[in-house]
Amino acid sequence: MDIENFIAEFKKTFVYDILSQTLSDEQLFERVVDGDAVLWFKEQTRQMWLMWEKAKAQAVPEGFVLVPKEPTLLMQRAGSAEAIKPNLGIASMRDIYKAMIEAQEPANEL
Repeated sequence: MDIENFIAEFKKTFVYDILSQTLSDEQLFERVVDGDAVLWFKEQTRQMWLMWEKAKAQAVPEGFVLVPKEPTLLMQRAGSAEAIKPNLGIASMRDIYKAMIEAQEPANEL
């Protein structure tokens, strides 16, 4: 569980700024850990925790990237027979795969 990461991120929010005007951190982050469940004593913190957990579940794990269901033209080119030619410096399937991912990465930046 990453309660400390949650608290650190929560403290960066407008919600925390408002709540901390009337509640101490001890009150705001009072909790009971029951196995894998965290029971927050303040409803606002409980709601923020649920949003945190949901967002974390949808996050892309470190070392992974999202790719489209259908390969882009750049990805197709990277995996084509032409790309396998030694003069292009791509010698293995791993190299082709990396080239395909690199071809896709600029589209993922926001």
